[in-house]
Amino acid sequence: KCSEDAHVFLAVAKGFWSDRRTEKARNWFERAVNANPDLGDAWAYFFKFLKQTSTPEKQKELEKRVEEASPRYGDLWLEVSKKLGNERMKSAQILEIVAASIVIN
Repeated sequence: KCSEDAHVFLAVAKGFWSDRRTEKARNWFERAVNANPDLGDAWAYFFKFLKQTSTPEKQKELEKRVEEASPRYGDLWLEVSKKLGNERMKSAQILEIVAASIVIN
């Protein structure tokens, strides 16, 4: 089923983001992180989006939410969180690194 799939929501959000439809993108990013709070990649893309389109306060809010959710999955997220030396990093630190590694065309 795709009706509650965070990966689908994330793909839709990225599509709206690339079309510069920021409000719709924000809503779909919210849906993605709410559908699967364990999906670190969704949090990272959302954070990157907020860095480009929102205030530092909104970014801090998302960092707090990430700490509460403590995500554990996602290709990009695992690449950073499982890297030797990063095992003691907090979720917000991993979020920063993963978001910085995302390239937006």
